[in-house]
Amino acid sequence: MARERATLRLYPLKSMTLSELVARVFYNRKSLVDAAVKLLLLVKSSGCIEVKPESIRELCTVVGTSKSNLLYIVRRLQMCGLIDVEKRGRRVLVIKLSTRFCSVLMSYVDVWRRFLSN
Repeated sequence: MARERATLRLYPLKSMTLSELVARVFYNRKSLVDAAVKLLLLVKSSGCIEVKPESIRELCTVVGTSKSNLLYIVRRLQMCGLIDVEKRGRRVLVIKLSTRFCSVLMSYVDVWRRFLSN
C-alpha cells in the first residue's frame, strides 16, 4: 500500500490527465484503466454510490467490466487513496471520492483560477 501511494507522489498531478493518473495505479492491468476512469467520474457526478448486492450487476454494466474486475478496481483505488469505501449495514458499500484526493484537486483548481485572473 505504501508503495502505491509513493508511486503517485512521484508524479505531479498537475501535468497528468485522470486517465494517466489511473494508469499509474493499474500499471500491471492496463485494460482496467477505462473502467476505473468511468467509475471515478460516476462517483464524482453523483457524490457517492451505494452498492447493494442487487445493484452490482447494473454498476458493472455501466462501468463496462465484470464483477471481479470491479471489486479489484475498487480495492486498488481505495489502497491508493483515490476513493473511500464505507460499509453501511452488512451488505451495502458506499463509494466516495477521498477527501485527500478532492482537496488536492481543488487546490489545483484554485491555482488555475488565480493564474487565469492575473
